[in-house]
Parts: sequence; structure tokens; C-alpha cells
Amino acid sequence: NALRSIDYRYDLDKYFYRHPIRLQSAINLSGGSASSSYYLGGGYDRNFGKQYQEDFSRYSFRTNYSVKLGNKIELHTGLSFSQLINKVPYKIDYPINPGAGKTSLYPYADLVGDDAEALSIPYRYNYNYIASLASSDLLDWQYRPFSEARLDPAEQSNSNIMLNVGLT
Repeated sequence: NALRSIDYRYDLDKYFYRHPIRLQSAINLSGGSASSSYYLGGGYDRNFGKQYQEDFSRYSFRTNYSVKLGNKIELHTGLSFSQLINKVPYKIDYPINPGAGKTSLYPYADLVGDDAEALSIPYRYNYNYIASLASSDLLDWQYRPFSEARLDPAEQSNSNIMLNVGLT
């Protein structure tokens, strides 16, 4: 009966996943006269993914200016800038496949303890064998998904600047 209240899917829901949120903002300004025109625009996107630490943000800015230099010649200039940052955390998939001949983890596994400490689960190797290595000088081989998920996410960033000048 004690195992009825334990289900690692509850731990996944509470500590690993969240409801994704997407935010978008933009502002534009344009105007001009018979001999010139301008455009200014900017935007900001922020997405919080379904897993904690999964984050995407993008900033963008664009400006254009055109002026007539005579009856047949027009000068066009433009500048655009964008920067994006994408954070990709360690992925914990459901169901957890522990390996070592097993296709799925038993449902009453505990991933997080009562004091929010990371608990180890069997993963790829015999659990008793891995636990016996703790007294040796080897590194800790126990698999703790909660600790893995709290590692710093991989971060990808990209910036672009483009300048355009043309005559028509």
C-alpha cells in the first residue's frame, strides 16, 4: 500500500516539466514625405519550453531609409540586427528506459526525495554493482535524473548584422 502514492511521473511533472509559454512583442514606426521615407521596427520573442531551463529568446531591429536624389535616382539604405539565444537542457524522456535488459522503469521509482534531493535509479548497469563501487576510488556512477536535469543547459547563440545600400 505504501507504493500507491509513489509514481515517478509525479516527480517528472513537478520537477522536470512546466507549461510552455510563448511571448512576442513588436513595435513599428514609419513615415515620410514625397521625397523620402523611413521605417523603424523592433521585436522581441521569448519562449519558455516544456522542460525547466529550456529557453529561447530573440531580439531584432530593422531600419530602412529611402530618399529621392533626383527625378530618376533614389537611394535606399537599410540596417538589420538580430540576436538569438537558445538554451537546451538535458532531456529526460518519458518513459525512462533504464537499459540492462529492461524496457521501462518501474512506476513506483522515486526520482526526488522528500527534501528535494536527487535520488538514484537503476540505469544501464546493475544497481547493486554500481552501489558497491561507491566505496572504491572510482567516480560515482549512480544515475540521478534530477541532478542531471539541473546541470547548466547547452547554450547556442547567433547574431546577425546586415547593411544594405542601393540606387534605383
